[in-house]
Amino acid sequence: MTLIMLLLLLACVHKGPPSDLGALAADATPLTEAWSTKHLAAALPNGDTLTVGDLYRTEDLPFTQAPDPRGYLIKTWEHNQASPCRYEGDGCVPLRVLTYNVALLDARLLHLIPYAQSPYLKERRPALPDLILAQGHDVLLLQEVWTRRDVRRFKKAAEQHGYLALTGPRLRYTDGVLTLIKQDLVVGTPEVRAEVYEARVGSENFPGVGIKRGFLQVTFEHPTLGPVTVLNTHMQAWPQNWAMRMSEARQLGAAAAAVEGEAPVVIVGGDMNGGVYYARDAWTAPDRTVVEGWWDNTVSYSMLAHYGEMLDAGQSGVAKEDVLLDVTLGDQVVNNPHRALEVPQVEDDWCAANLGRVFTATDCNVMYFEQYGGTEYPVRMDLLFLRDPARRVWVERSDIVFTEPVVFGELAPMQPSDHLGVEAVFRIAPP
Repeated sequence: MTLIMLLLLLACVHKGPPSDLGALAADATPLTEAWSTKHLAAALPNGDTLTVGDLYRTEDLPFTQAPDPRGYLIKTWEHNQASPCRYEGDGCVPLRVLTYNVALLDARLLHLIPYAQSPYLKERRPALPDLILAQGHDVLLLQEVWTRRDVRRFKKAAEQHGYLALTGPRLRYTDGVLTLIKQDLVVGTPEVRAEVYEARVGSENFPGVGIKRGFLQVTFEHPTLGPVTVLNTHMQAWPQNWAMRMSEARQLGAAAAAVEGEAPVVIVGGDMNGGVYYARDAWTAPDRTVVEGWWDNTVSYSMLAHYGEMLDAGQSGVAKEDVLLDVTLGDQVVNNPHRALEVPQVEDDWCAANLGRVFTATDCNVMYFEQYGGTEYPVRMDLLFLRDPARRVWVERSDIVFTEPVVFGELAPMQPSDHLGVEAVFRIAPP
């Protein structure tokens, strides 16, 4: 029986290059010619001779130094500052968007046997929908709302708070993503499409825990702005799956770039499970296990930006002095396995000074520290991107949110999830 299950799992795994590699014009772009990939070329041997598609044709990315995204971050910030809505703000309409992994993992093998759970489900489950929806965002892109009962709980709260709650069909699998939009911002019926990622880990689906990762694409008619498209995703976890995330980023980015219209506005958000920058390629955990390949984990970020023709909205709306925090704080991260379980982020004053500045996955988060203390790089992996070819949008501001501890029942104060959220206020010109 064990052998049969193993064979079934292996049959469900797709880890190779995208099956249509070469079919997209963006595959042929030289690394040196795109905003989001120039820094990859600089960190790879012969990087100036490689195309974006070449990165998918190798089992190894032989980085010689940390891929440093400062050029892309500065370019996107400057591009945002030149948006017409910044200067003609009276006619532009705000749209406040949140992406948030709410950590309601309750996975069961064959839908029966407990497999993996997020901490404190019993205490957090009843409180999270009202806590999150009470913040008043116009659009919410939530991840890890895995189970049907959690979807029902959020839908009930959505009705009470004036939101539409949208998921994919979830007939044979769950992707865990849930998109909510204020009802008074929707004219007619939204167009909803769920797409499964081609690259995936077979053990997450049958006969595993019934998960197929993918994205939920929703296009709704705003009463003033016309069509707005939002894509919500939760990419594959764990550092060793960097190549899989690259393929997911290509598929998701291509979907964002394919949204049609005279002046489309496309917002992509989710838990991307790969960071923007890591100073070192290796990390030593408290048990002295050394995990390598962190530089590879930055590539999916660049692929999503490239294939989606998008800007990093999460950093476009910050103050000028904070644009490079991914790098400047990343360079300050200390990897000391001897103290990692004693003090979050090792240094006594680190969390007081830096919680909520840029990292969304960090030991400064009580729940994250309890689960992952000292085992992973702190990083910004919860992201918002913007595709705006007609230059209709200005990212007025962006922030890390849900940083404050909350009391759930008799538990000690903690953040509501093991992730922090990212919100942005977009000001959008009517068509």
